[in-house]
Amino acid sequence: MAVKVRVRDYQSIHDAAIEIDGFTVVTGPNNSGKTALQRAVRGVFENTGGTAFVRHGTPKCSVDLEFSDGHSVSWEKGTTSKPAYRVDGGKPVYPGRQVPDEVKALGVRPIQAGGQEVWPNIAPQFTGQVFLIDKPGSVLAEAVADVERVGHLNRALRRVASDQNKAAADLRLRQEDRTKQEAHLAFYQGLDLIETLVATIERLEERALRLRKASDLLASFRERWRTATAAVALYQGVGQIELPTVGALDAAGLRIRELRELRDRQQQAQDRVQRFAGVAGISVPSEGAQPAETLLQELEATRGLRHRLEICVLAVTCYSRQTCLLQGVSSVPAESLLQERDQWNDLRQQRSQATAEVLAAEVGLRTGEVDVDEARREFDEALAEVGSCPLCGHAVEAE
Repeated sequence: MAVKVRVRDYQSIHDAAIEIDGFTVVTGPNNSGKTALQRAVRGVFENTGGTAFVRHGTPKCSVDLEFSDGHSVSWEKGTTSKPAYRVDGGKPVYPGRQVPDEVKALGVRPIQAGGQEVWPNIAPQFTGQVFLIDKPGSVLAEAVADVERVGHLNRALRRVASDQNKAAADLRLRQEDRTKQEAHLAFYQGLDLIETLVATIERLEERALRLRKASDLLASFRERWRTATAAVALYQGVGQIELPTVGALDAAGLRIRELRELRDRQQQAQDRVQRFAGVAGISVPSEGAQPAETLLQELEATRGLRHRLEICVLAVTCYSRQTCLLQGVSSVPAESLLQERDQWNDLRQQRSQATAEVLAAEVGLRTGEVDVDEARREFDEALAEVGSCPLCGHAVEAE
């Protein structure tokens, strides 16, 4: 696994960076910083004590390691500041003299073999070239036997550390969300009281609307009552109206039609009599005075005139007889009788309409009184619930 190393202000190193990938050799003359580089990397994983390795004239040193699997660790230590670690770019951790568990989880740590501490990842400065060879056989055997197990443990520890870091990050996010939600929830404190007040206002508004409708309905009934009263006042002088029966009206209509026919026949007879108003008499011509054809023509004309005269006399006689029979009948013209009948019908309809309007007005008045009582009762209940008059603020006691 590759790793990028950057060391700043550690012993003789001011700022150096190196990438280790596979087998890597670091060369250089004496006192060039090779050993300082190795100590700086090891110091990250053992939190080297003291501050003698801090570069002279600087307040602190720092070592940054970035692994190819995405993990990273930074270590800082100064003459006047506490050791600080940052793992995977997280918040700083101050472990004192210990090494944080997040750093141990990266797998770079010593193992115990034969009761001794052995670093399999980073060799010591002077004995690193003879790793485990200078140790007793029991230590060598135990170290070799535990290599595979240590590898599994290291991988497991890395996964656990990764999961732990993710869980910690998720926990921090959830805690921040909780803090935000609590602040947001505090904004709605007292909302229950507002809902209660809104419900009360809506109930009062609904009752006020009902009262307004009842008031408008009462005003409408009052106006209708006034109109009906004015209509009734028009018939104050009328005591009682007697309407003719249907049979009497039919008989009067029949007599009116007969009178109209007699009037027409009288007019025709008068016209015929008027035609003979200038005839004094009829003379018969002597023999031989005119030709026979002319006499015959005059005779036929005379017969026609005589026949017309008889018809006229008969018509006048019949008219005279009909006039005698109708002496007891009023001489009021037929048109006048028809007009009076129409007027009687109009009066009867007006009376029926007025009676219906009066009855409707009385019903509406009674209904309006009931609505007014109901509205007044609801208004009193609303005032009793509020406890005071909304206009003057005067306290209202429930009955």
